[in-house]
Parts: sequence; structure tokens; C-alpha cells
Amino acid sequence: MMRTLLPAGRRGDAIYAWLHFLATHRRFPGARESGRLNDLLYHVRVDGDLLDPLCQFVTDKAYAKWYVAATVGEQYMQKTLALLDHVDEVDRLRLKQFPCVVKPTHLSGAVQFCRADDRQLDREQMKSWFGLDLYRESREQNYRWLRPRIIVEEYFGAAEAAVPDDYKVFCFRGEPRFIQVDNGRFTRHTRNLYDSSWRRLPCYILHATRKEDD
Repeated sequence: MMRTLLPAGRRGDAIYAWLHFLATHRRFPGARESGRLNDLLYHVRVDGDLLDPLCQFVTDKAYAKWYVAATVGEQYMQKTLALLDHVDEVDRLRLKQFPCVVKPTHLSGAVQFCRADDRQLDREQMKSWFGLDLYRESREQNYRWLRPRIIVEEYFGAAEAAVPDDYKVFCFRGEPRFIQVDNGRFTRHTRNLYDSSWRRLPCYILHATRKEDD
């Protein structure tokens, strides 16, 4: 409720981030250089990092692909099969390549897997994505000006295979510092954290860890 009452903009976002931190961690935020990840992420939210034009640009999943392709080459990117700019395009979408992945460019975590036929698509859910505003939900400034769109990409892996593990490398000041590995995102979701040398970290973020690595 508080996030909807506070005015949009940097000051309201900072107040919400402070209140959310206090409610979640039961303490005041520490200094940016405290050595605690939660403190660093708090300051990323309130110190203006998210207002960096490049940060806002690559928050959009379609624009992020352009940036990666221009930086290291298109060979590292999945092929884009479709890009929907308006909700009216959802019902007209006809896919010809399977399996594929469907996701909103302006949100986080939302995704559909279409394995063999576009009749598997949940088109009503896709339409609902156009009405969602992650900035209003999270008050993360890099999402504020994103235009709602949907991207369809080729899927890496066999159509009948389980969804592969998801890897995220977290970089600070241009250096990789830790790695997040999500397993079973749509079944029994677990998440393990590692340092840049693949040593297991004794902590977790939101989801339980796997007891053993496969």
C-alpha cells in the first residue's frame, strides 16, 4: 500500500526503499561499503545507479539483446522470432518455430514456454502483461520509463526436456563477484550462490538452496 501512496520520483522511491529495507531486515541500512550485499543493493536503489541511461536501456530485454550483440556479437544471442508492440498483436501472433520462449520486455520473471504449437500460448496472460507496471510494484527506477512489449525468442534445448538451469553473474564495478544458479524455476525452485571461483556461498536469496550439486 505504501508504494502506491508515495509520490512517483526519486524522493518517493528512496522513502519506499528505506521503509522496505527496515521492514525486511529489521535494521537500518548500513554504508554502501559495509561489505553486506543487502546494504549495497539498497544504495544501488537510492544513490542514482538505476537512473544511469545504460542501466535503463538494458533493463528492457529487447534493447539488452541489441547491446550484447553490438558489444560481443550476435552469435551469443538467441534469435528473436517476434516482437509485439501492442496488445492487439497478441491474438494475431502465429508462430512457426518451436520450441520458443515468450516474455515481456518490461517485467521481471514472467515467461511462457511454447514447446510445439502456438495454441499452447496463454494469450490472456500475455495481454495482461501489457497492463503491468513493475516500477509501480517495486519502485525500482530503471523500470519506470519502459514501454510494454513482448518478445518471442528461440529456445535452447529439446522441446521435451526440462527447463534448463538459469545462471546469473553479478558484477560490481565491472568485476564478476558472485553467481546465482536457479534450478527448477517452475517446479521445486531452488537457488544456489557461488563466488567467482565457484565456491559455494553459505547464504540464500528468497529461495531454498539445493543440498547437493548435480
